[in-house]
Amino acid sequence: MHQFLVPNMTCGGCLGSITRSLQKLDPQAEIEGNPQTRSIKVASAKTQAQLLAALSDAGYPAQTLPQQDT
Repeated sequence: MHQFLVPNMTCGGCLGSITRSLQKLDPQAEIEGNPQTRSIKVASAKTQAQLLAALSDAGYPAQTLPQQDT
């Protein structure tokens, strides 16, 4: 599970765009996001670098967040 802070994600529409972009890279990716905290969690077989590049290409540059135990 990868966790990212996406400062430009301000609404549900942004989250939808992010979800589509990441699922274009990895159709099996599972994405959970919270526009209020501007954070997303991504379960994907792709690397963190690949996910960060896809987010940046979509206009949503992101920063990694430390993984938390749930």
